Amino acid sequence: MSGWHIHPRGVKKPYNPILGEFFRSQYEFDDASGAYFVAEQVSHHPPITAMFYHSPEHRIAIEGDLRPLSRFQGNSVGMLLGGYAKIHFLDRPGEIYEVTYPNMYARGILFGKMVLELGEMSTVTCKHNDLVFEVEFKTKGILWGAYNQIAGKIRRISTNETLFEISGNWQTAMYITDKRTSSAKPE
Repeated sequence: MSGWHIHPRGVKKPYNPILGEFFRSQYEFDDASGAYFVAEQVSHHPPITAMFYHSPEHRIAIEGDLRPLSRFQGNSVGMLLGGYAKIHFLDRPGEIYEVTYPNMYARGILFGKMVLELGEMSTVTCKHNDLVFEVEFKTKGILWGAYNQIAGKIRRISTNETLFEISGNWQTAMYITDKRTSSAKPE
């Protein structure tokens, strides 16, 4: 969740790749292991970006696509993020986590302080473990509310039993409640 932490320093021109354009990068971690990332623009209208990440030493691979649609909403712009990412733990056969993206909103683009905010639902599903995490990123209201609030639950897919509930601010403190024991603690 903390990977979606965003602090804009001002409005920048968006990256607008052309069909077939790709981005490659290689990372070296502090432990001298490495990772590789490749992304390619596979469709321009509608825009679709395919991506792949692999860290051989850490035995992880991530594949996915991103299908953004933008909506102008007065003093804000909404980016509706379709697509998915599949996280493969290569030393755990069959354990694949499919992640859907929350939407993103740039508020205050004409007047006021510019703020980037995540909103609506995102899910993390692992059919192998029979678990799904459904999380709602709550957007701040015009008159009340707070930024970066979430509410979600981890449940068993086969029985729909809620195992845990998660709430709080995804930038500062989140709380997990074990619904089997009803105890809450910060995580």
